[in-house]
Amino acid sequence: MLTKISNFLQTVIYVNAFTISECIKTDQNYKDILGFRDPLTKLATRRYMEIWLMHKKPLSVIFIDLDNFKDFNTKYTHIIADNTLRKVGEFINAIKITSNNLRVRFGGDEAVLFIESDTETESICRQLKYGSYKATGITFSIGSGSTISEANSNLFKSKAAGKNWYTL
Repeated sequence: MLTKISNFLQTVIYVNAFTISECIKTDQNYKDILGFRDPLTKLATRRYMEIWLMHKKPLSVIFIDLDNFKDFNTKYTHIIADNTLRKVGEFINAIKITSNNLRVRFGGDEAVLFIESDTETESICRQLKYGSYKATGITFSIGSGSTISEANSNLFKSKAAGKNWYTL
């Protein structure tokens, strides 16, 4: 019985390794296959974030929340809301960051940026606040800090200040 289980596990490992190597050879994106990239926004997933944070130590964290998105979703339907999230994902992915970074879809309408430098934080927050995503009719509340907890706390300060704001 133990031999059968061992053979089964070897087969599973081989098939998974083969699938990943074939994806890489055929230029398919293995991050999509493994669930490391959100299919809607093209931002990294929380699953990938957890792995990334085991190996990296960001100096700056920027927490982003779309203002009034629940109302937007209800008013314009899920199809339009999903298209808006796709555009917001494109916008976040296009932000210029010179330091090593990770851009994550943290929740339904939340994103987090992890940056291995603290010199670009305010510039990135300004890009988020004043950027071209305004065509979607959506604004962001933004909080930054040295940890997710601190950035999230500052995000709530931005919301309390009237939304469409950033707090460093």
